[in-house]
Amino acid sequence: MSEAYFSEVYYTRSVVSDFIEVAVPAGADVSGWTVTVYNTGGQALASLPFGAAVGTSAGHDVYLFDKSTSGFPTLSENASIALVDGSGNTVQFISLYEPAPTAIDGPAAGETPTFVGVTAANGESVECH
Repeated sequence: MSEAYFSEVYYTRSVVSDFIEVAVPAGADVSGWTVTVYNTGGQALASLPFGAAVGTSAGHDVYLFDKSTSGFPTLSENASIALVDGSGNTVQFISLYEPAPTAIDGPAAGETPTFVGVTAANGESVECH
């Protein structure tokens, strides 16, 4: 399902306000889907399961990962994030910094994230798609 994507990432190095937003075609089955957060060494920090969609916009169900998501880590500009489908395939793997290391473990092991660029000012989110 290539139409699923990270739509927004907000990071302040504070788990209180950080979040990741994912857009998936409306009505798609996200059973077994996860978001995996990686550190600067390419190590998986957290694998976050999908919960219920928080809304629908432009034909996509929107999922939010934040402090209310069990195991959600503090994010920073050094994070890499993988969107993984229910079959364990990496749908999208992004980095907020460059050069980002190749993932050494977790579902994106052996893959190098795509740099999405950091164009946001301090306290603003990064739109990824």
